[in-house]
Amino acid sequence: MWVWQCGGGGDDRRYLSPAVTYKTYVTAVEAEDVEALWQCFSLSYRHAEYAGEISRWKDEWSRSRSDLQKRATERQIADERIINARIAYLLFDSSTVLSRESPFCYFIRDDAGWKITSYLDSSFHAELELALEHGEFSLRDW
Repeated sequence: MWVWQCGGGGDDRRYLSPAVTYKTYVTAVEAEDVEALWQCFSLSYRHAEYAGEISRWKDEWSRSRSDLQKRATERQIADERIINARIAYLLFDSSTVLSRESPFCYFIRDDAGWKITSYLDSSFHAELELALEHGEFSLRDW
């Protein structure tokens, strides 16, 4: 979900860590800033979910804005886990997550910093497999 407005080289302050990126996301949700939200998503996620087209994201936003706003502001971070230099996740406090919702938010790092993605994102999944292979992470840790 990204083509960076900040350009290449060096991390953008809005994406310095998974927690900071999530706070950037919440701020954009509250401000109803669709373009800023788009920037919070990884390029691979943008392509997988929206075929790289912001218009598709805008359509989803218009359909689910109120629910996204409510959920984003209610969730509270319980733990931030950086698995390695490329992938990480946030674990939300279980009391702030609906029963049908995942308590995790996944991140992949690119040139601009940490970006929101999905566990199903092939780039995230490949990085997770490598982290498991290299002993950087164990599924028991999850």
